Amino acid sequence: MFRNTSVMEFNKEELSIFSELVFILKVFFFFYLGLSIKMSNPLMALLGLLITVLILLSRLLSSKLMIKNSNISSYDKMTISAMGPRGLVPAILLSLAVKSNFNNIELLKDFVYSAILFSIIISAVIAFYIERGKFNLLLERIFPSK
Repeated sequence: MFRNTSVMEFNKEELSIFSELVFILKVFFFFYLGLSIKMSNPLMALLGLLITVLILLSRLLSSKLMIKNSNISSYDKMTISAMGPRGLVPAILLSLAVKSNFNNIELLKDFVYSAILFSIIISAVIAFYIERGKFNLLLERIFPSK
């Protein structure tokens, strides 16, 4: 059925247009998400922060275990462990929960929105400090050079 098909690659111009479209969609999505955030329960915000920290720590541990014997630099290893998803899937799942009329939906909204917000902020701060070389000592402790 697919014997005579060939794979086409995007040229640089098409890739550039595609990346700009993705950027625009993300901007609108996170702008809408920002308008939707109304954190009224401090406990849910604290739980969102806690789950975000736990997710980032588990990502650090899992990336350390998965890439410990690779030839990737310590800088790249730390970047891999610090970067992660920041909210698209939880926001979509939350919208499904809202449509399904779950009980305590306001608590769930506060929790999910705070987790998304904290993951964006913490990841941005970590990336900023990694790029500026502020984590060099920490990098060598977590991901020692061979």
